[in-house]
Amino acid sequence: TVEVQKEITPPKEAAEYLATALGECQLACEQLHRIVGDLNNLARAGEVHTSAVDLATSIDVASRLLRKLAADIAIDVQASSMQLARADPGRVLQVILNLGKNALDAMHEAGGTTLTLACRDAGEFVELAVQDDGPGIPQSLQERMFDPFVSTKGPGKGTGLGLHLVQEIVTSHAGTIQCESQPGEGTCVRVRLPASPSNSERD
Repeated sequence: TVEVQKEITPPKEAAEYLATALGECQLACEQLHRIVGDLNNLARAGEVHTSAVDLATSIDVASRLLRKLAADIAIDVQASSMQLARADPGRVLQVILNLGKNALDAMHEAGGTTLTLACRDAGEFVELAVQDDGPGIPQSLQERMFDPFVSTKGPGKGTGLGLHLVQEIVTSHAGTIQCESQPGEGTCVRVRLPASPSNSERD
């Protein structure tokens, strides 16, 4: 007896359904991977090893990394050297990158041309400002933007943990964070970190 095997071609509708299902599974897996990564970062947010950190240097490093994500958006750096904060250098860079990427994502989705990264002396603190000329944030969302799992991004594009992680890092440094935004007029997030004693020694 000779068996004849035939190749079975699924109907076009079934093939399209399968392709859609596989695509959605891949997006779900990527989202889960991002959530797990953010949760791991959140669990370590309080682990800080402080030293005298020059925010101007941190901003310079962050700006070069962010430019790779935003060839169509200008990144303006306004940071004089030797703005020393008492902070964990890795966590400071994480804060700037998270805030910067969040701003770039908003501008990519709803318009904007310039992201500004700045720092200045603020007495007992050193202030970091991340400002964009994007769509702004509604007042109702500003009140919850640092809460976990709150996001303005579309499905599959964010975990809603990035800004919460930033807040946890800033709090662990005994710093403060605040947002200033008007719909259609952009957003500025200001982070204040304790100044390093080296600042007063330098002055």
